[in-house]
Amino acid sequence: MKKPDDLPINPKDWEATPLVVQAVVVMLWQEKQVMAEQIIQLQKQVIELQKEIERLQEQVGKNSQNSSKPPSSDPPGMKAKPPRDPKGRKAGGQPGHRGKGRKHKPLEYVDHVRIQKPTECKECGALLMGEDIHPRRHQVIELPRIKPEVTEYQLHTLTCLSCGCKNKAEWPSNMPSGSYGPRAQATLGYLSGRFGISKRDMQEIMRTIFRTDISLGSVPAQERCVSTGLEIPLQEAYEYVQKQASINLDETSWHELNKKIWLWVGSTSQVTVFRLFKTRGSKGAQQLIGTDYDGIVGSDRYSAYNWIDPEKRQVCWAHLKRDFQALVDRGGESKTIGRFCWQKSGSSSICGIVSEMVRCLAPNSRSQCSLFKKMSIVCCRSVLTLSIKKLVRHAKIS
Repeated sequence: MKKPDDLPINPKDWEATPLVVQAVVVMLWQEKQVMAEQIIQLQKQVIELQKEIERLQEQVGKNSQNSSKPPSSDPPGMKAKPPRDPKGRKAGGQPGHRGKGRKHKPLEYVDHVRIQKPTECKECGALLMGEDIHPRRHQVIELPRIKPEVTEYQLHTLTCLSCGCKNKAEWPSNMPSGSYGPRAQATLGYLSGRFGISKRDMQEIMRTIFRTDISLGSVPAQERCVSTGLEIPLQEAYEYVQKQASINLDETSWHELNKKIWLWVGSTSQVTVFRLFKTRGSKGAQQLIGTDYDGIVGSDRYSAYNWIDPEKRQVCWAHLKRDFQALVDRGGESKTIGRFCWQKSGSSSICGIVSEMVRCLAPNSRSQCSLFKKMSIVCCRSVLTLSIKKLVRHAKIS
């Protein structure tokens, strides 16, 4: 029987081996090769399954502290936030802290003054007279009972006594076209836009607090009037934020007429604007700040902001801290890097954190890490979490 080429047996020993034994050896050798191939395939499957398990475990372990999920989605019994380093101070106000208690209103803003004076001495009963130049003061603030101000406009038609012509008066130019004045409309717009109160709740507030009856259908009509009146100042606000040196952007889902759209916000130190767009993509951000915006944009790492020059983009610190916590929760070498970044996040910039982390790499690991030469460039940019994640995969912490 012919000996397999890869069988490690001397040809002379093979010739001296009985045919029956040769057949058994060849069969076992072939089975061994098949099993070796199966083992290699199984090892690959195990590695892939381990990666999938790690990915699923990380996905299941996401919460409000290590991802963008809201706190309301946290499961019961979730572990507390990472403890902060003690600062050696007691809880509450610190020595030298100025109190912020309610101050007395100046007398010119006081509507009523109730003076209480003793009339006779509590020791001898003698009559007391004079003034206390520093009396104890206590002020009570009360809201007045609201009584709506109703103005009725009457349009008269008079007949000329000379020629009999009927003369009809004209409505005054400053008369509101609807049944509610600008202050009532502004109140409804404020309750709706600022606090998000429902139409029925606004109807109840107007009736209960302001003693004004309004139909349910009139509420959105007044809101439209307010929106029309705010078009010019809103446009001025949009133009203002587009000219600022820095702006923070974000977006969230919004439901309008049972359809899902997106609420975009652009916030600066003085002015914040909100806009509703049908898209959550980059077109929404470009419509909000313009395609030629030249300032610094603070945002999360959502892909809609990738069109912005990385040197003009600052990643949100809160998101980065949650990423650091996610590294801690992942365990292993990621945990070491996550703890290091979390401890440094309170006192260092993100560039400083990554630079110091690179300095902690062992010399042999630096040469093996293909990203090391690029770290000095990446540290100067805002999208740094990708660098940290790649560093976890390719580098060893000494």
